[in-house]
Amino acid sequence: MTQTFSYDAFPYPSFTFPQTRPDRLSTIGLIRGIETALPDRCRVLELGCGDGTNLNSFAYCHPESTFLGIDLATGHINDAYNAKAELGLNNVEFICGDVTELAVSEIGKFDFIIAHGLFSWVPPTVREHVLRIYSECLTENGIGYISYNAFPGFHLREAARGIMQYHTAPIKDEVQKVEQAKNILGFVLQAMPEGHLHAKLIEREFLGLCERTPSNVFHDDLSEFNQAFYLHEFVEMLKPFELAYVADTDLSSSSTYGFSEDVRKALMTIAPDPIALEQYLDMIKMRRFRSSVICRADRDINFVPPPDAARRFQIASPLKPSAGPHDLADTSPVKFIGEKDENIESNHPLTKTALDRLSSVWPRSIEFDSLVAQSTEKLAAAGVDTTEDDVAKFSIFLVQMFQVELINFHRFEPRIADKVSDRPVTSHFARWQIDKGCDAVTTMTGMNLEPETDLIKLMIKLADGTRDISEIEEEILEAAEVPEEELDAFKESLPAIVVAGLADLNRTGLLIA
Repeated sequence: MTQTFSYDAFPYPSFTFPQTRPDRLSTIGLIRGIETALPDRCRVLELGCGDGTNLNSFAYCHPESTFLGIDLATGHINDAYNAKAELGLNNVEFICGDVTELAVSEIGKFDFIIAHGLFSWVPPTVREHVLRIYSECLTENGIGYISYNAFPGFHLREAARGIMQYHTAPIKDEVQKVEQAKNILGFVLQAMPEGHLHAKLIEREFLGLCERTPSNVFHDDLSEFNQAFYLHEFVEMLKPFELAYVADTDLSSSSTYGFSEDVRKALMTIAPDPIALEQYLDMIKMRRFRSSVICRADRDINFVPPPDAARRFQIASPLKPSAGPHDLADTSPVKFIGEKDENIESNHPLTKTALDRLSSVWPRSIEFDSLVAQSTEKLAAAGVDTTEDDVAKFSIFLVQMFQVELINFHRFEPRIADKVSDRPVTSHFARWQIDKGCDAVTTMTGMNLEPETDLIKLMIKLADGTRDISEIEEEILEAAEVPEEELDAFKESLPAIVVAGLADLNRTGLLIA
């Protein structure tokens, strides 16, 4: 590999990436008609695995699956192995090496291959090696994931990147380089005349720069290589390696949901196929990043899922009925509201009853047939019959809502507690993240959450199964730095705080069964 790397001197920050999880890739593959491996019985390869945080999170959640990561930086691989030991994992391995020298004949086949934050940031020759690995190492129904910067939106970021690269070219020190990059972009923004056409664009880039870590800025914006691609260019790059585009992990970004009927009709006219449609949507939305799912070119891909596709999945949803009087068993409309105030409305009794049931078990999921059976039984008790047409209508609804990210499909049930036990246990991986000083913790469903207070972080650490709730309260009280005059009030409120905090940990999928 010809690129000069500074990852040992300036390590890339630790992250987990929900869109790369085997469950997500398996779900995307199956919704497109590919019979992928199940996430809890699979082999996964990650190219450019960094310090192994992402792959170790998978290994923790899927003890019966096996994982292999490769990264060029010695420090990253050492950190990955240290984390593996600290977490007590025995189903993940790491290789310190160059992807261009990877002996594909020795590592075997994989059900899922991941390359996050690699493809755009390496020379063209390395990209060819990466695609060759996918071509040679994916199983027959294997699914690949490749993220990359995308045009046309990346053109806006390129302007800021060019300014920063020119100004910092003579600077060798990584920390100083990042600091000066921020300074020059801030200066350019300040120097622009009021109302300048491009001021808002530069301001957006500058604010985004300030929110990211120095290491992230160094390896992304100041990297020697950072090539973006239009979707149609990426699709063409796959063909010589007998690979094909399947979808983006964010299906909602490729949906016409929310557009007017006139716009949707126009898109159907000018876009001759599903990939062209996505390309036009990228242009309308000024897409700047993609997380593409790929497969072998000889697989049949259903870009339009069959109406009964939902029957193959576990279903999960946080949508709750809105406050106020409503009847799930009749045909009156009921609005369901999500955690980010997204909402849908339905007057279909089976759909309403099933969504209500899902909200009661969130973040756990229910297998489709079981969900229908439970909902049908509840409706029958209210004197309402459920027909096959009702079940078909419900399945179509779920597929539609999944494609706009309002309903979650899964292919396995993670070890999530159904209630707060007498001796609550948080995910060992989340406790490890707290110990490492990570800003976010990863739930058993793969979501990244930032604990709002130090008290919540402490609660996550203390809930390791060795303490009952009263012992957790005692240790929090001992560790808390509360002024003397506020101590009595804190003691009085602490039991309610701990109960509410543990309930939140359970609701977000951090407590395990």
